[in-house]
Amino acid sequence: MLRIPSMAAAQTVPVAGDVSANVVEHVRLARLAAEARARVVVFPELSLTGYEMGSAAALAFSLGDARLEPLRDVARSSGVTLIVGAPMRLSGALHNAALIVEPTGAVGVYTKQHLGTFPPSARVDGELPPSESTVFTPGTSNPEVIVDGHSGAVAICADANRAEHAVRAAERGARIYFASSFVIPSEFEEATTNLRSRAQKHRMVVVFANYGGSSGGLASAGRSGVWAEDGTLLGCLPAAGTGVVVASESDEGWRVETRLESRSTRAHEGTMMDAAVVFRRGSGEDAAGVAAVLGAARGAMTYLPRLHTPHEDRAFFWAQLEQRESLVATKDGVLVGFAIFGDGWLYHLYVDRGQQNRGIGSRLLADVQALAGGGLQLWTFQQNAGARRFYERHGFRAVEETDGSGNEERVPDVRYRWESSRVREPERSLD
Repeated sequence: MLRIPSMAAAQTVPVAGDVSANVVEHVRLARLAAEARARVVVFPELSLTGYEMGSAAALAFSLGDARLEPLRDVARSSGVTLIVGAPMRLSGALHNAALIVEPTGAVGVYTKQHLGTFPPSARVDGELPPSESTVFTPGTSNPEVIVDGHSGAVAICADANRAEHAVRAAERGARIYFASSFVIPSEFEEATTNLRSRAQKHRMVVVFANYGGSSGGLASAGRSGVWAEDGTLLGCLPAAGTGVVVASESDEGWRVETRLESRSTRAHEGTMMDAAVVFRRGSGEDAAGVAAVLGAARGAMTYLPRLHTPHEDRAFFWAQLEQRESLVATKDGVLVGFAIFGDGWLYHLYVDRGQQNRGIGSRLLADVQALAGGGLQLWTFQQNAGARRFYERHGFRAVEETDGSGNEERVPDVRYRWESSRVREPERSLD
């Protein structure tokens, strides 16, 4: 069977009503995805205008619209198919549409079938926009997205919440489900549970694109991501900011890269994230870089005894990286941060000392939290004040302190927990 082509979800923060600025951002993100060899890039719902119901009619696109030319150019030059969101006027009717820009320059149009409305409970996330049915007409245009011999289906937000929409896509032979969305924080869990269910039930890869900032008066949940055919979350972006997450299938399994666009992506601490930093899954091949980052970090902790040689550290981390889940951050091919986790525990998270306070640690932690789901626990040393402030800033709370007799360094430690969850205790105390 042919491998699924490399796919990307692009997360944008649209400028309200400024199509020109948003097109420029789309081109940047498309190029970032193409650098990671993506063959398809899906953007959020109404990504070219923002979720602006009041100006949708005035900003509407038409077939052959000249404003799409930069997107056609990048699709042709990079060999990628772009799925972008915009209001579209067809035969006199205004539709909420996804424009499918092919490498040939041709443009197909999917029109949203199930128009959405935000319930009163959404007020917790901002001001309620008008119901889509007061602005748009439901559509029926539903072209296939054919890439490298594989069939894909498009869904716009509320479409993906209808089980029958995915059923019809699967019956048509779709192996990829592109969900162009605007999902707010209070609805994120339900929406992503539905997407995971679509992947599992129909054996489709699901690519979900969401805003990384507010639009139309409402906050967005971000966390654009990709699910494998068995419902496994392969990777996702943070809750805020712009970037791309790219999933590629190989003989060894799935490989995921996330790339952040430097002009508009800010890390959780409010510092600028470097676009050259690439986040991906780790493997045993990263053991030397991981051991070097850890060795430098621990060398600065003068209260810790030196118990292992660099060779022993490399051997230990090779086993950890092969046996547990891990994420690494690289810059210019050099490993600058890593996280090792599993079974509800964060075992290690370190960032190169020269790359700290740039959002890398926050990004690694956000990805681990997203992948862990129900909750996380960790141990750190009581004297590690910087780590304690970092974890507390990200929602962890101290739940236990010990005299250190349970860790090999025999240094007093503290256990932190993020959200309450029932997970097993680790085999030994880890930092």
